[in-house]
Amino acid sequence: MFNTSKIKAITFDTGGTILDWHSGFKKGFEEIKIKYNLNFSSSEFANLMREKSLKIVTNQKKDALINFDTAHYNAIDELIKERYISISEMDKRFLSYKTPSELKVWPDFLNPFNSIKKKILLCIIHTFE
Repeated sequence: MFNTSKIKAITFDTGGTILDWHSGFKKGFEEIKIKYNLNFSSSEFANLMREKSLKIVTNQKKDALINFDTAHYNAIDELIKERYISISEMDKRFLSYKTPSELKVWPDFLNPFNSIKKKILLCIIHTFE
């Protein structure tokens, strides 16, 4: 059996381990679809945006680092240009900054988290600029 007595802390990133990014971004794209009377798959756009933002973050150079908010913005900007969609600057910011700030926790995360934190220090890492 795994010996947990030597564990001092467990850390989690918020990106997909704790937060349901797919449902959150899907909801954001749904709002844009309705507002602009557009026809696209919000689920597909959420996945494409996430794929693009992960590529942006993982392929960046040390002398020009950006955070996920900027990566989300750049990915959304790229996606809507590729799909010949025009939305306002305010709505691009809504999708890239406001939408991720309202992501919900995965339903199956809290019970194990609360159980484990009774025995071990748990840290959730989320940085803001």
